[in-house]
Amino acid sequence: MAKRQANRKTKDSVFTHLFSFSRYQQELYRALHPEDRRKTINISDVSLRNVIAVHSYNDLGMIVNGKLMILVEAQSTWSNNIVIRLLMYLMESYNNYFTRIQANLYGSSKLSVPLPELYVIYTGKRKRKHSVSLSFREIFFKKKKCALDVKIKVLYGNKEQATGNIIEQYVAFSQIWDEQIKQYGKTEEAVRETIRI
Repeated sequence: MAKRQANRKTKDSVFTHLFSFSRYQQELYRALHPEDRRKTINISDVSLRNVIAVHSYNDLGMIVNGKLMILVEAQSTWSNNIVIRLLMYLMESYNNYFTRIQANLYGSSKLSVPLPELYVIYTGKRKRKHSVSLSFREIFFKKKKCALDVKIKVLYGNKEQATGNIIEQYVAFSQIWDEQIKQYGKTEEAVRETIRI
């Protein structure tokens, strides 16, 4: 019998599966906004999904209490292009949102727009940490004037000041997974060892 191989997109699969559950979306929101002490947080999943047709999809999108749109991407390989992808996901998420609420984009009444927050959870290992935020304008246009900017907050697992929140747990899982794959290859043994650890 052939040995079973580990899913090559394990970290992505774990992230999207984990945050498909309301309970973990709540935990993520609380990790991003520890100042919000409300007992009831209403979260709607607005992630872009690529189910039948080929189109954009993202790791996680959610609207919190109808006022805040949070998009989160998990990355193990560094790329400044994540800024462009998140900008595109944001525009598509807004398009879907306005379509869903049947907003009149051509009317004279000002629309209520959920405030965007964009995040990248970086799980890779680089000796030099990048800044904690990325700016579309600064990365791609340096000091030139640009009619558009979007800022993304970069989140790292913080071993020095660990709180054990769900973001740090996911980063720790990803790093353990990478170590086991390096040691055992994409094998069932790597899966077992990651779960054991």
